[in-house]
Amino acid sequence: FGAGVVEAFDPADTVPVHLQRAGWQTASLVANPNLTAEFGFHAGWDAHHLDEGASADAQVDRALTLLDAHAAGDAPPPLFLFLHLMDPHLPYDEGPAHQGLFAGEAPTPRTAGPLQEPTLKGANAVRPLTPEELQYLGDRYDQNVHAVDAALARLLPRLGPDDLVVVTSDHGEALGEHGEFGHGQGLTEEQVAIPLVVRGPGWSAVRSPAPVGLDDVGATLLAAAGVGSPAGASGRDLLTLLASPPEQPRPQRLSHTHYGPARVGV
Repeated sequence: FGAGVVEAFDPADTVPVHLQRAGWQTASLVANPNLTAEFGFHAGWDAHHLDEGASADAQVDRALTLLDAHAAGDAPPPLFLFLHLMDPHLPYDEGPAHQGLFAGEAPTPRTAGPLQEPTLKGANAVRPLTPEELQYLGDRYDQNVHAVDAALARLLPRLGPDDLVVVTSDHGEALGEHGEFGHGQGLTEEQVAIPLVVRGPGWSAVRSPAPVGLDDVGATLLAAAGVGSPAGASGRDLLTLLASPPEQPRPQRLSHTHYGPARVGV
């Protein structure tokens, strides 16, 4: 980045904090303990519920219950809901309804049982996973993606045309590429490329011609809510960006490693 540029996270300067101050009701339904007070994700929520490792179906059930309760209120304030789904994540523990869709029985003992990054990486170091084993791993991942798709198919019809919906992720997933499994070890395409889909009033079917990132999500949400971004924030409102793309895209922060050698990509 250059001298003097520091990455920082301030729990008092987040999207839910700013929306709550502006009179919004805020709720967080998460399935990962990384999204809790221990890591600074506690501020700004009127309601915060952690169910570690919960399935997408269970999370969507909670979201539907919350939406019903909110709608039943007398002149309810606008609602910001953060719904976190964990399924496309090791150990790929999809429920019975999604088993057998793409993956059959594990082809070898080392791909049987719960799939974990250290186990897979250790087995691969001893003897590289075969094409059949890698196909099985990818098929298990796809079954978990399918579980999320099916759960969201129950949630999205509950939302109206004036609701802004953002679907995204915090990382990609390596499935044996470059000898890696899971995420956080490298900056290769499979670990850093993520979905980012926005649906809502004023949006049309168009793809951004310039690189965008997760810091733009916060700016987009605050702009849609009529709340300005805090001073010094790096993100841009994507709706404005699409309406008037810059002639020269800015340098875009890509990601950084969490394990192994410390690296940052731009």
